[in-house]
Amino acid sequence: MSEEEAESAIAAMNGQWLGNRSIRTNWATRKPPVPKSDGQFA
Repeated sequence: MSEEEAESAIAAMNGQWLGNRSIRTNWATRKPPVPKSDGQFA
């Protein structure tokens, strides 16, 4: 799938209804990694 096709699909599906809910589409983004803790809380 090209970026142009993906943009078209995102635009076409955004705001559509799935059952009784409106759906929102957008590009996926990676969440920043959770900092590792040593089990201690400040």
